Amino acid sequence: MSGRGPDIRDPGFLLTSEHFSPASELRATIAFLYEAAPQNVCRFPARYFWLRARLPITELPVADCAELEEFRRRAPADAIDLVFASENLAQPSSAMGHLFLKLSGTSESGSYVSHSVSFYTDTATLNLPKLFWDSLVSGKRGLFALAPYSEQVHGYVEQQHRNLWEYRLALSDTERLLLQAHLIELKQTTLTYYFQKFNCATLIQQILAIAAPSLLATSGAWSTPRSVLRAAREAHLTDQVTAIPAARWTIRMP
Repeated sequence: MSGRGPDIRDPGFLLTSEHFSPASELRATIAFLYEAAPQNVCRFPARYFWLRARLPITELPVADCAELEEFRRRAPADAIDLVFASENLAQPSSAMGHLFLKLSGTSESGSYVSHSVSFYTDTATLNLPKLFWDSLVSGKRGLFALAPYSEQVHGYVEQQHRNLWEYRLALSDTERLLLQAHLIELKQTTLTYYFQKFNCATLIQQILAIAAPSLLATSGAWSTPRSVLRAAREAHLTDQVTAIPAARWTIRMP
């Protein structure tokens, strides 16, 4: 949510999309969870966890949410990083860089695994006027993807020669669980991508606000990857930093 109002208008996500207010959405969420079918908790597990931490409400069968449990098994989040991919001068669409999340941890088999969670849109077109119109005015279909992190490293660092910076997030166990549950909520949501008002940085900033609500107060008319990084640092969300330089940059380093 921003000063413009809700950025996500999907009625399957925003239960009060026609007459939204935080209070009405809260009441609608409680009714959806407790006055309808018990399995509705699987649509909004993060909202349920948030409510359970604040209100003496009845426990719901969240352990039966197969998609959430599979996600937690396949993409464990013992640690979560905020990852910044630098711009590629040969690709105008990457001029601001790209921001996404890295989830890593130990799988059920005991092996270390890491995955990326990224929000983007398809920019593969030669019709630049239409691309600019769609991404700025009418909106484009937003794509929300989970992929092996090694694929992101290969694509950005080795193929596009872009540098990656990983910022470890200082999150509690509860905050990591909330974040994972919210990602499942977003996966089930229709998202519309706008280059200037709802891009990768906007969505990541809103996700991080789960742990640092003050990030929402810093939202301006246009969130960029660098502005979100700065806000996360100011909110003391980031810890250690790891750089993965592209080969051509490594060669030029003294």
